[in-house]
Amino acid sequence: MDLSRSIEVFNPSMIDKDVHIIGVGATGSFVVQTLVRFGVNKIHIWDFDKYEAHNVNNQAIRQDCCEKQKVNAQVELCKEINPEAEIIAHDQLVTEKDIAEMSGYVFLLVDSMKCRKELFEAIKKNDKIVWYWESRLGSDQGRVYCLPIDKDFDYSKYETMHFYSDDEAEVSACGTSITIVSIVLSVTALMVNQFIKIIMDKLGEEPYINHFTLFDNMYGVYTENFRKETKAVEEVTDEIIF
Repeated sequence: MDLSRSIEVFNPSMIDKDVHIIGVGATGSFVVQTLVRFGVNKIHIWDFDKYEAHNVNNQAIRQDCCEKQKVNAQVELCKEINPEAEIIAHDQLVTEKDIAEMSGYVFLLVDSMKCRKELFEAIKKNDKIVWYWESRLGSDQGRVYCLPIDKDFDYSKYETMHFYSDDEAEVSACGTSITIVSIVLSVTALMVNQFIKIIMDKLGEEPYINHFTLFDNMYGVYTENFRKETKAVEEVTDEIIF
């Protein structure tokens, strides 16, 4: 695969740990395909579900992916992008036991908040996992969480303020979660850019990496850190990213 347009920014040969994407729906499908376009040749993808017609609107699939198992469809699509890519499909529901056997970088992008909370409990106990991502999607804004997995890291603010029940999730008139493709693409870009900075060891450079980022299509962005020294109140910036 010709990487001449991106190799100066990101060299995929510097990845020395596994990459896991749990959930290849809206954000997960775009994350895996974006990483493949950057030359990441080995990615584990996990999902037990199949694509349906309403997924074409906001996920990285085609009409002919409908009724296929999600992981199998993504293997086919990623192979079209880069035939050398090794996309390891796990057609199953992820359990705490599966998490215990993972290492490296984990993108937790499942729909269920209950499932996220349970899997995060397992993730933070696994010292072989080094970085963790998850996101929240809405009709006009998105959130990205990028956290190191470290026994000394303070996750209390993240766990107490930013996990909520499935019943509280924003839903559309038809009863499905509202996730529009422009927000999905914004979240994907931020996650992948954070991943690149970590791999290329550029965390100390500006713009710095934030453990929590919220952006709004209309009003801009505010960010906050979850480090132990962070104040209890949210730190708001006036920086506009659009």
